Amino acid sequence: MRLKNLLTKIFLLILANGLLGGWQQGKTHYPRLTFENQDIPIIRSHYEAALNGVEPYKTLWDRIQKSNAKTPKIGNKEWGQQNANAGIAKAKALIYLLTGDRRQADDVRDILSGVYTGEEIPKYGVKSITLKLTPYKNLKSAVMQSIHKAQSLTQHCQAYDILKGAGYPFGASESGIRKNLATLAERIYDISNWISSGSKTLDLIRQDVEEQNNFQLKMMSALGLAAICLNDHPNAEKWANRAMTKFWQVFIAQTTPQGGYGEGPFYFLYSGLNFLPFFRAYNLFMDGRSVTFDGHAIPNFLSNDRVAMVFDWNIKIRMPNGDRPGFDDGYYTAFPSGLLVSEPEMSGHATDHHPNADLAVYAWDWLNTEQMTGGYENRYLSAFANLDLTVDLFCVFDADVHPHEPQVSATQFFPEAGSAVFRSDWGRDAIYMHVLGEAGTVRTIGGVHEHPDAGSFVIFAHREMLALDAGYPGFPQHDLVNKAQNHSVITVDGFGPDSDARLGEFFRTEMFDFASVTMSYGGASITRNILFVNKSYFIIVDQLESSSQREYALFIHGNAGGTIPNTSFSKTANGGVWNRSRARLEAVVYSDKDTPVYEYGDDFHSIMFAGDNQLPKHGVLKVRQSAKKLRFITLLFPLSAKNQSPRIKPVNASSGFALKIYEPSAVPAYFIAGGDEAVTTVTTDIMGVAELTTDAVITFIRLSPDAEIPEHFYAKNMKTVEYNRKKLITTKSNSNIALVRIPGKNELIGKIQAEMNSTFQLVLTANDAEVSGVKRFSFDKRSRLLKMEVESSTQFRILLK
Repeated sequence: MRLKNLLTKIFLLILANGLLGGWQQGKTHYPRLTFENQDIPIIRSHYEAALNGVEPYKTLWDRIQKSNAKTPKIGNKEWGQQNANAGIAKAKALIYLLTGDRRQADDVRDILSGVYTGEEIPKYGVKSITLKLTPYKNLKSAVMQSIHKAQSLTQHCQAYDILKGAGYPFGASESGIRKNLATLAERIYDISNWISSGSKTLDLIRQDVEEQNNFQLKMMSALGLAAICLNDHPNAEKWANRAMTKFWQVFIAQTTPQGGYGEGPFYFLYSGLNFLPFFRAYNLFMDGRSVTFDGHAIPNFLSNDRVAMVFDWNIKIRMPNGDRPGFDDGYYTAFPSGLLVSEPEMSGHATDHHPNADLAVYAWDWLNTEQMTGGYENRYLSAFANLDLTVDLFCVFDADVHPHEPQVSATQFFPEAGSAVFRSDWGRDAIYMHVLGEAGTVRTIGGVHEHPDAGSFVIFAHREMLALDAGYPGFPQHDLVNKAQNHSVITVDGFGPDSDARLGEFFRTEMFDFASVTMSYGGASITRNILFVNKSYFIIVDQLESSSQREYALFIHGNAGGTIPNTSFSKTANGGVWNRSRARLEAVVYSDKDTPVYEYGDDFHSIMFAGDNQLPKHGVLKVRQSAKKLRFITLLFPLSAKNQSPRIKPVNASSGFALKIYEPSAVPAYFIAGGDEAVTTVTTDIMGVAELTTDAVITFIRLSPDAEIPEHFYAKNMKTVEYNRKKLITTKSNSNIALVRIPGKNELIGKIQAEMNSTFQLVLTANDAEVSGVKRFSFDKRSRLLKMEVESSTQFRILLK
């Protein structure tokens, strides 16, 4: 009996000291989550820099001081206040580390001792073999609050880690603090498993609780971070196994190998507020290694290919002010990319980013943000939704990295992610459009946050948001903004996009960028063609076709008018104008079947969280027409307040629709949208050119003043373009072609996309020509016919002699 009692006491002693179970127990050092002990001199140098006014450390330190000045409300059971308390604790812990001010550390101890662990929320799951489920009291609240628990656990763990790493003597309070953190972790573990268990009632399903979304990413990030922080706890290995495997499963489900995130860029940020600290802690604690959990190899996230591609997409869809477009359920927010730019001497630096990651671009993205609206700090974005990463950024960011914009084309296409980004350049004054065309995972995995928005677009130009997505007021009001008509899309008999859309036919040159979105819904097939002309304006041709009569409606949502102060939305003969202080958006819409009906109204939007507040409204242009087959032709001009408006004149066309476009300081151009017939002939007033004939779906042509050669030319799906019934350009197979004359030179640059290797012929007024970039070429001086044999996709240059 004595032996039995002795063994029992030994077992209890082992259990009490956390030696039974646990995970990676050979690691006992603190701090370990954001930085390690050897990094403290670097952090002190950041502190000195802040005191000397060096940015961004000065601004970040000012924010840390402001957090320190706030009074925590210990014992408050609101999760928002708990998160605020945690942010205060992190700030005070860092101040203690850097200054030795014992009062700050004592405050942190008190906050951690009073952490609310959600004990009033019932635990869920299957009870015994009777499969009796626990009561569903406060069910929605319990599940919804799990993401806020995750934010609380992340920040409280970080505060404890910094304070313990600074050598603070917790004394008797430490066991209670660790118990609080462990209790929160265990509750998150339980709710995550329960959500995954399939033990859902109809009520839970009706509440739209998702299994693979930001809930799990946030919870698993917090749980994994807790397992690292409390690695000697008996449940640490259990937490680690669940966190690492579930996080990676959901991340894979939400993303594609080429980038994109199914719930949209806002929820990528919202999840990222948790997973960025988790990624760093995992990298430090596991020394940059991939580790096996429950038989699954989990990568070091920061150096993983798939993670790097999603980060790349996230940066390349940014608007010129640094915000991401607010599509699906999403606010317009920046991303704390600065946390990916760590000092080279810091622990984990060699493994804390992908080998091909450009840290200078991450730095540029984070440093070059502007505040578009009230409601949140955007410069050096470091805090959102009561999750504060200011301390993390202050400690980690390397200000010696010289930021630079991406060294790639400003226009970017991500077909797997469903994003087409047209951009004039990477600067703050750029003209920008983001167009959606989601299919597969990125369309369906968004769940309740997904919108019927295929083909929808936003435009940002001249430092103004001009065409907007409806955004996201917060889940309680998201039904006000998540219908098709709340977006700049086409509806068919009132129905909006409800199936996959294919984003394709990408074309990018110095003068023309092009993409199309192909989709079917409402009994019609729809192709939205977008042409970005001269990096300055957009032409959209919507090809609409059905076997029976349909009412098609085109919506354009501008960021002016409605209840937006100091803005206006006004009617024009064939469209509308949205006026803001620095810029305006002019829209002109035609159809190839008589005259459509133009209607004007307003609609709700929410660029930022609105809660239960009344939503603002903006001006909406709706153009509708009934037909079986129809072409809407839309011209969108984002103009600065000083820009002169272009003039547009419809011209006679044998089929389809044609326009003459008078741009300031440029030779007029012709734009032709092909119709139902094989070719379209247009009467022109170009000197010496009475007729233009094309078999292309879309043709844009600007001839030189003497009509000798094309100054600017683009055609989609063409074989022949003629003027005065003489062949100007011909190809062997349907091709997409662009030609641009270099200003002031007898030189053309071009690009062709063909179905196969093809022959491309061009009539030129020249004595001779040299061509580079093609398989072979010949020039007949008598007929002045240039023949080129090209690959299926070729860029070339023509020198005229």
